Amino acid sequence: MSFLAPWLLAALPAVGVPVVIHLLNRGKPRPIRWAAMQFLLDSVRNNQRRLQLRDLILLILRMLAVALLVVLFARPAIWVSVGSSGMIPTPVSGMFVMDVSASMAQTDGWRSRLELAREEALKVLERFSGDSMCGLILATDRAIPVVPRPSNNLELVHDNINAVRGTSSATDLLPAIERAFQELARSPGAEKMVFVFTDSQESAWRARPAIRDLAGKYPGIALRSIPIGNAGEPNTAITGISIQPPAPTRGETADVRVDVRNLTEKPIDGVRATLAANRDKPQAEATLPPIPAGQAASANLKITFDASGLQTLRAEIPPDLFPADDLRSLALRVRDPAKFLIVAEPSNGDRRTTPEFFLRTAMGAAQKSAEVKAVSPGRLTSADVEAAKVIFLCAPAALGDAKWAMVEQFVRAGGGVVVFPEGQASAGLGTTPATRWLPGALGKRPPKPSAWVQSGLGHPVTAAWADANRTRLGNITADSRFEIAARPGASPLANYSDGVPVAVSSGVGAGMAVLFGTAPVPASTTLVLHPFFPILVGALVDYLCVEQGASPEPRSGDPFSCSVAPEFIGKKVFLSSDRSDGLIDAGVVAAAETAGRIQTPPIDNPGGYRVFVEGRDEAGAAFSVTIDPSESVLTTGAPVQ
Repeated sequence: MSFLAPWLLAALPAVGVPVVIHLLNRGKPRPIRWAAMQFLLDSVRNNQRRLQLRDLILLILRMLAVALLVVLFARPAIWVSVGSSGMIPTPVSGMFVMDVSASMAQTDGWRSRLELAREEALKVLERFSGDSMCGLILATDRAIPVVPRPSNNLELVHDNINAVRGTSSATDLLPAIERAFQELARSPGAEKMVFVFTDSQESAWRARPAIRDLAGKYPGIALRSIPIGNAGEPNTAITGISIQPPAPTRGETADVRVDVRNLTEKPIDGVRATLAANRDKPQAEATLPPIPAGQAASANLKITFDASGLQTLRAEIPPDLFPADDLRSLALRVRDPAKFLIVAEPSNGDRRTTPEFFLRTAMGAAQKSAEVKAVSPGRLTSADVEAAKVIFLCAPAALGDAKWAMVEQFVRAGGGVVVFPEGQASAGLGTTPATRWLPGALGKRPPKPSAWVQSGLGHPVTAAWADANRTRLGNITADSRFEIAARPGASPLANYSDGVPVAVSSGVGAGMAVLFGTAPVPASTTLVLHPFFPILVGALVDYLCVEQGASPEPRSGDPFSCSVAPEFIGKKVFLSSDRSDGLIDAGVVAAAETAGRIQTPPIDNPGGYRVFVEGRDEAGAAFSVTIDPSESVLTTGAPVQ
């Protein structure tokens, strides 16, 4: 037997209080001679022994009463051994907290930590007496109540422990432990305990001070941490996957970077990374250079998509004892070869000095399959505009209000436009009613040339060139340019040395617009002669052609949701995973205010997913679920007890 509040046993010396009282009440008698008393002496002598025995018994009883009161306040408990979990009192009101984060998928070569945790939890539950109660909360980076409060239906808890499955979420034990303490504080029972079953990953206990504070806040509730497995297993993880361009073109080669980290204590060599689209066989592979302990390396691979639309990309390395991070997926949209429209005045001399020549040359280098058409402002028609994906407008001053309205409608519907000034007539562009939707207004012409500034490149189009070691942009100059007054919300692509933007961009309705301060000819800027220009045009096209569909990653354990056309309301929804065959039933399209709404069940398994609606062959959306990078670091830490 032990005590849940042993510090109260310090009050046991209080059993001496009755003795002190007894001694203090024993006064020294004064002899008084009284003749009649002589006849009682014989009777007193006969009763004295009996009275002394009675007083002694009363004294002992009083001392025992004080000792019993102290022991009761110290909360004695009968403890039953349950192996690695230590001891538990019986009966008990308990809450089980089970770690189901991604790291619980690591194995010892035979069974995963989660399997071992289920087994250990069932062993503890078997030691509960019939009049005990138990609840169950799953722990990721949030609390997931399963049996939310202590229940005397231990069979229900048993069945739910057997049904526990892992997730790809991160770990933070604090929310689940806090919920367990709160539930026990509200439940009946004298003996209350929280059992935590975890692999003791260091990141899981990052809230140690707050957990200790909980134990102090609820002194009547004991906390028992039950470590599962030994130290973390050696691990090699894919920590990132990226593709350039972000929206690749069907039939063209895209560059993919796969980042791999060595989380073991020894250098590794010969790690092979493969790359596949959807559920197809690997299309590319590469062997990474040697990776020192604790360091990372990257593999650069190439892939070509044969079909357009929403796709998933899957990178993989050979499996180890933690296979959850040996695969990583990315959802993306593959677009059809784009149609570009150049609106420029026809050449009166050498075509190799015109905006059309330099833009065509750059587009051909950036996208070999692109279809480029050029028209003069006077011949521009609505059919030309509707057929284009991106318009390069090089003669804005020659457009009338009607054609500006046509271009504005095109952009607001989801198109992209890049506007270059040409001649003095472009001054004031962006100030008239027909052009006020542009991201800025053109002002005066500075008298002196100015060069690009390489620092501060934060725009998606130019951010990759912030490093001067990659390419030097400081030698790009502008001899003839307009100052740009950016509108609120517009973003500069880059700046000149005098602080004036080179170009600005902003969203317009569902589309995007970009305004440059120079014409795309050598007489205006050396940009068109720089090796960076085709890359810039390609980045501009990628930026302007991004379409909805490749959705942000939902957090593991959350549902995925998106809007669809109202005609799909009531249709069945299916998910296709790049890690398993067949389709996953994901419910039906629900009615929303003005459209249909897809909301899948919670997604726990990592991978790339495409969303299909009954009656439609093409995917309507795509997303990926990945494990939190912190879960790949399997280092263990000291638990809170």
